[in-house]
This record gives sequence, C-alpha cells and structure tokens, in this order.
Amino acid sequence: MPAPPNGPRFGPAARRHALRAEIDAFYAARMACDVDAFTRYFTPDARFFVLGNPVLNANSGLRIGRADIGTHLRTVHASNSYRDFTIRSLVAEADAVAVWWRVHITVRSTGSSGLFDSFDQMRLRNGQIAELSQFYDTGAFAMLVGRLAPPEAL
Repeated sequence: MPAPPNGPRFGPAARRHALRAEIDAFYAARMACDVDAFTRYFTPDARFFVLGNPVLNANSGLRIGRADIGTHLRTVHASNSYRDFTIRSLVAEADAVAVWWRVHITVRSTGSSGLFDSFDQMRLRNGQIAELSQFYDTGAFAMLVGRLAPPEAL
C-alpha cells in the first residue's frame, strides 16, 4: 500500500484492522530500509528514542525530525541485516499505540545472529507518530556485536 504524499494517517479512531494494516506497513518499511516510506509515518518534528547505554549500543539515543530518523534507519541497516519480523501484540488507546514485535537480526561485521523482542511505545499527533520510544535488550545486542562478553556459565 503506497503512502499518501503527506504521510499515512493512522490513529486510535481507525478500525482495528485498518490500524493493524498501517502498523504492518510501517514495520515492513522499517525492515526494508525504505527511508522515505518509513519517515512519512512521523511528524516533521518527531522524536525517536532508543533506550539503552550508548557505550554498549551505539544505536541508543534520541533522534529528532524525519531526516535524523532516516539517518538512524540507514545506519542500523548498514550494520545489521534484518531477516524477518513478527508483530506479537498491538494495543491502541487515545493517542497512544504500543507494539511488541520480534525480529531476527544478523550483525554484518561478525555474522552473529539473534532473535530480539522489541517494544515500541508511540504517541500520535494528527494520525502520525510524534514520539516513538523503543525498548529492547541492548545488553544482549552488545554481546551479539562483541562489545560485551557473555557471562560465564553458572
């Protein structure tokens, strides 16, 4: 489904299946590194925050605006290959959307692969994402890329 010129519109007032279709398209654009389609889901001044320690995970931190968010997407795709994803759960109420999703990631530099659960919390404004906070196990990802040694077996 191609995105409208001013960006896709989705929100809690939409029927559940329509919201799910838009969420599926949003994550498909994310996985495909389709920067134009992905960033059109955001307001021009959107804030995208990846929770985590930037020493262990350089992708942690705050991005502000579509251009910065697009640069972030290109950066993570340059370092990692995203094989597939599954939306595990979707909850929407008022201007808030929460998505639990699972993704297979392969780190290009090491060839190591892992399955990661991620939780995205979004706040919408006029049907677009104004804020997105992403939570995932950045410690496990740091081990996958070789920045952190795995613990010794108990």
